[in-house]
Amino acid sequence: MTQPEGKNVLMILDTKNFQVQHGVQFPGNAQVGNYHWVNDERVVLEKQYLKGWQDHPLYHGELYGVNADGSRPKYLVGYQGEMQTGSRIKKATPIYGTSHVLDPVVHDKRKMLIVTYPWTASSEPHTIVYEVDVFSGKRRKVTSSPSKMAQFLTDHEGNVRAAVSTDDYIKPIIHTRGKSGEGWKELDLGKLSYSDVNLQAFDKKGESIYITASVSGEAAGLYKLDLKSKAIELVHKEEGVSPKKIWIDETSKELFAIETELGYPTYAFVNAGSPKSARLKSFLASLPGNQVQLVSSTVDGEKNIIYSSSDRNPGDYYLFSAQKNKLRYLFSARSWLDPELMAHTKPINFTSRPFMVI
Repeated sequence: MTQPEGKNVLMILDTKNFQVQHGVQFPGNAQVGNYHWVNDERVVLEKQYLKGWQDHPLYHGELYGVNADGSRPKYLVGYQGEMQTGSRIKKATPIYGTSHVLDPVVHDKRKMLIVTYPWTASSEPHTIVYEVDVFSGKRRKVTSSPSKMAQFLTDHEGNVRAAVSTDDYIKPIIHTRGKSGEGWKELDLGKLSYSDVNLQAFDKKGESIYITASVSGEAAGLYKLDLKSKAIELVHKEEGVSPKKIWIDETSKELFAIETELGYPTYAFVNAGSPKSARLKSFLASLPGNQVQLVSSTVDGEKNIIYSSSDRNPGDYYLFSAQKNKLRYLFSARSWLDPELMAHTKPINFTSRPFMVI
């Protein structure tokens, strides 16, 4: 991701020669927001809007899809959509709500899961999970939240298995359901008192979930909740500071590390035997004095994009090849997109809503 003229533009590079193959940008005051690889060839991205009087970009829930080579651009999810006009072919009809990618389901080439917060008269509606075709935008409803404004969690197979919400902004309510999609059941935690609960990941067996939570208003820690026994085990907690980031393998969905900032970013490795844990440790050792992030990985985990930065370095990108066991420098975050290259971008008709592909 780069920022010519102050707007986010998504650049797609060829890993063989590290040359820019395609770039995605929106016209006007719009920019690329969060993005997800939903399969080996396709990216789904958010469209955000910049407003001069706003501190943060505005997001109206619009999701676009495009192949890495710039082909098959499509408005997938949003309030505009495609109106159904008598055709027997079901189209991606408008969806009136703010949608986010819940699970890219990378092992299924055609589908992803999204969570939608409907635009209703109620300030706290029931959220909805849809399965969306990443090429056509057609969708089907998977489930509705058992309580208002619930956050969902999928297991390692992409099944929506857990939800958390709160009615009083203090006490969390956790619901679970089986892999086959039966009805939601509230998880009775008895007298356990936790607040600010966020669902993070299922364990490898799918029998427990990792959550971040606060006890008595203290800094949050990472806990493991057994769904059968209801027992909660403290996994890691730093005195006086909550986790900054929970590191989860985007392919296996394995939770492997916790990042906190105690004046300087530090890491605690939950699963020392995890290949990602070992890899992150080696990156930290190879780039001393830097904060290191695993930006993305191939599905098989063979290649990783690494971002390294510090208080003196705005950031550098590296490519790691597990097969060659080599870390290769790519480019600096200070290298803005070449204006001459941007001049050659051509608009592609995106169901009458243009975006740009280099």
